[in-house]
Amino acid sequence: MKRTTPRPQRAKMACLLLALAALVLPATGCNVLTMVGLVGEAIVPPTEPAQYVPPKTAPMLVLVENRQNPGRAWAESEQLAALISSDLTTHKVCPVIPQDKLIDLRDKDPLAMRQMSITAIGKAVEAQQVLYVDVLSINTPTITGTPSAGRVEMRVHVIDVATGKTAWPVAPNEPTAMSFEAKAPLSLEEDRIVVFNETLLRGAGHSVARLFYEYDPAADAQ
Repeated sequence: MKRTTPRPQRAKMACLLLALAALVLPATGCNVLTMVGLVGEAIVPPTEPAQYVPPKTAPMLVLVENRQNPGRAWAESEQLAALISSDLTTHKVCPVIPQDKLIDLRDKDPLAMRQMSITAIGKAVEAQQVLYVDVLSINTPTITGTPSAGRVEMRVHVIDVATGKTAWPVAPNEPTAMSFEAKAPLSLEEDRIVVFNETLLRGAGHSVARLFYEYDPAADAQ
């Protein structure tokens, strides 16, 4: 009968081999990493895959608003849209329509824009896909000196401008509900609330953008 070394003993042997290689191989000019294949596979940190990969060449508009009340939390929505657009651009997800085009469209006739459909807005700024973020609520700390948290509630989906249909999520064809929360420190003073709120929106924007690219959760935790 063929005898095998128990798993714990094999693991210890692997560690010993690597330790020995670290001591001996540098003198020969060899790289210790070349020895990994002899004792096991290299450990690679797990990454989170993209929930949806948009067409790489289709210009995308990031549209953020409170669908029930577009005038509510207008400044925060505009800031959130800019943060998401920047994150998508940094990770080269797809071409992103500058927010300036959306602002120009709104400034020309705010009332008319409120009556436009999502696809009509997309066409007006020459987008082929729209990342639509419906901001349900933005709750931020208002009382200092007590434990509290900020929270952003959203619904997210991607719309194909040509067809007007939801490109993501495919099933059940309903926007994805998501939220982002950040705890405020007990010592949060009034002059720091603005900074905290900016951090809250940045985290919320990042949580939306990374739905569309692979990322490393460990890097976010650093």
